[in-house]
Amino acid sequence: MICKEIKIEACGGDARLSCCLHEQYPKLPGSKKRPCIVICPGGAYERVSDREADNVAAKCLGFGYHTAVLRYAVAPHRFPTALCQLAKALAFLREQAAEWHIDPDQIAVMGFSAGGHLAASLGNFWNSPFLKEQLAGETEAGKEPAVLAERIRPNAQILCYPVISGIKSPHEGSFRNLIGPGPEAGFRERCRELSMEKCVGPDTPPTFLWHCLPDDTVPAVNSLLMAEALWKERVPVELHLYGTGGHALGTADALSLSVDGRGVQPECANWMELCHTWLKHIWKEAV
Repeated sequence: MICKEIKIEACGGDARLSCCLHEQYPKLPGSKKRPCIVICPGGAYERVSDREADNVAAKCLGFGYHTAVLRYAVAPHRFPTALCQLAKALAFLREQAAEWHIDPDQIAVMGFSAGGHLAASLGNFWNSPFLKEQLAGETEAGKEPAVLAERIRPNAQILCYPVISGIKSPHEGSFRNLIGPGPEAGFRERCRELSMEKCVGPDTPPTFLWHCLPDDTVPAVNSLLMAEALWKERVPVELHLYGTGGHALGTADALSLSVDGRGVQPECANWMELCHTWLKHIWKEAV
């Protein structure tokens, strides 16, 4: 196993990309290009949760993926700092694809809670004019925007009990931290603009969603709204709703156990197997 720590700078903020890669052994059948999953932990854009970071990466590695955990900038940094950092992280991984044996056409973003909002933001905005403008000054001289857009495009997104809507059942704290202080009318308008169910388009990548119906922190309607928007745009989507469990489960097994005893929900722990099956299907048995 090869582990690397990479500093990502964008929009005046620093992020840390913790990469863990499978070694390549030519005599073993597993030596090949592998898909990569970029993990965005939650934390309401106020912090980056350790319970949705390395432990998740460990399980993804067990399924055969390369992994990268993005510890992105949070408040007082505002939108689009974290989004630009995630975009640059994907561009960096594609730049390293040949050396690191990453399949550049099989890079997924996986986000938890507010990290799900971040992942969905890149999924919706990767080809948007405003993101091109944000990143235009940070790419090589002469690089065309269309080329840049393809470098930051997620090939799939995995949204785990995500913050989605700033309109219906919003997680107020996440949007306050993301947008920052200001007049209430302006804040509500920005919430609408950054409601991911309103930003889905035909270029949004295939999406896997899961949520617990009893979640009273980020209500499951967030995932339902996102799934409906994807379905209307005919974007491939798979949604799993669990009748038990709450918020911030991470892997939902002992790897996500918190010091206060939360985080283990055996009924939900199969979400990673379901996600792995889904990725194999959309990527034609890549792993």
